Amino acid sequence: MDQELFRLLNRVDDPEECEAPAEFDLEAEVNAVRNLILPLNELVGRDFVLNDRIEDAPFFAELSIIDWTTNPSGGKDGNGIISLRFSAFGRLFIVWSPCPQYKKLDPRVIEQVIDLVRRSGYVYVDAEALVEPYEGGNPALKGRYTWWGRYFDWF
Repeated sequence: MDQELFRLLNRVDDPEECEAPAEFDLEAEVNAVRNLILPLNELVGRDFVLNDRIEDAPFFAELSIIDWTTNPSGGKDGNGIISLRFSAFGRLFIVWSPCPQYKKLDPRVIEQVIDLVRRSGYVYVDAEALVEPYEGGNPALKGRYTWWGRYFDWF
């Protein structure tokens, strides 16, 4: 892992709190993420959906463009064409996509999305850089998670 990223991840870490630092203002942060929806929709030309019902996790919100398909039993399955996940720590965010490559957004558009969110005060972290074991200051998480798990996954 890049040393600058390692320092950043450690700087925003909390040695006691796992899901959010004590000073985290959930309502204000959800509103800030909600305010990104319209400019992102206009930029990408598609609708982002907000999931702010996150529990038992160090992230509090996710904005996604969902690709809905019908499964063999007639139900609906959704994959994120693009998802932006927001950590409760340090205003970090990642961009990721579980959908097939041919459905993903153009990388130039993804860069514009990242830039727009950064201009709103968030700190972009490359999700692929977070696969290493967590070596931060929270003893409850050491040896159990990667850096991705520390900031962007459910416990």
